[in-house]
Amino acid sequence: IPAAAAAMLESSQAEADDDGTIARAGVALESLLRERVELLTLLEPILQRRIKTLDRSEASLQEQIESTQALRQLLDRYLLWTPSHAPIDSSWFERVPEGLADLVKPARWTTTFELARDEILARPFLWSGALLLLLVSIDLRRRAPAQILEHVEITRQIGADHIGVTLDVFLWTLIAALPGPAALALLGNLLQTAGTPGRYSDSLGRTCLALVMPLFAVQLLRWTAIEQGLGHAHFRWMRARRVALRRALPRAAAIVMPMAFISALAFIRNLDLPNDIQARTAIVVACGALAWTSWRLLDVGQIWVTRGVETEPSTRRRLLRLTLPVAFFVVAVLALAGYVY
Repeated sequence: IPAAAAAMLESSQAEADDDGTIARAGVALESLLRERVELLTLLEPILQRRIKTLDRSEASLQEQIESTQALRQLLDRYLLWTPSHAPIDSSWFERVPEGLADLVKPARWTTTFELARDEILARPFLWSGALLLLLVSIDLRRRAPAQILEHVEITRQIGADHIGVTLDVFLWTLIAALPGPAALALLGNLLQTAGTPGRYSDSLGRTCLALVMPLFAVQLLRWTAIEQGLGHAHFRWMRARRVALRRALPRAAAIVMPMAFISALAFIRNLDLPNDIQARTAIVVACGALAWTSWRLLDVGQIWVTRGVETEPSTRRRLLRLTLPVAFFVVAVLALAGYVY
């Protein structure tokens, strides 16, 4: 300690005065250094206890993680066979008005609109650029039908037709199907950015993003089935199949997509009332629409049409026409019985 004090005093000798300050500082410095040694001696067992406490805490956390993983495996094994809600009864029907009112509560939508507006005003250049890209996709979608039709004549020329022509049409089909899903993705990102996790606006944004790919699949199939389009001129789909798809697809999507939105929103919010009323109702309605659509599309002369054959005695078609609607019906019954998740 005296040596350390002397070294510290020597390093500050240049700033010392001549009135004995250095000598007095030396005595005080040695006293402070001794106190420091005593404090360090007291600190060491405290640090040791802290290390032991952290070790116990880490061991407890690891044990909790292992228990959580074991519980998750147990849930994965048995949750499918365990009803998440009670079967529908008179009390369920009494809750239906409350559940539907929860879905369209005006205050939530007003708050969501205000949050989205504030987010746009906070970063106008970002959202203006995103909107510009959306407008570009809409303009390309406007040009898509003409571009698709330009390739029809090439497909009729054996020497000129090649895989690149089909790939070009496929690309323009993708472009034509893009604006709707792109707008939904833009809206979803805006709502997620505007809201914080757990808020209604964030749930709406996550729901919009969850439906981007289903909507894109619907739009892609719709554009594939147009006259002189990818299915007609390149895949040689028969007219009956194209007509059946163009008739059934918009009707089914008009029911199934909103129901998918409602059920996804309910599951993302993860509250009892939306899951029990909104999600269950949406699942039943969507299954009914899908059962009817699959039954109609797999009828004779619809999508399972064979060139030169009128009766279509296909065992696979008959089997699918029976099993698909039954499968959707079973899902609806399970939801009504309480197996909503």
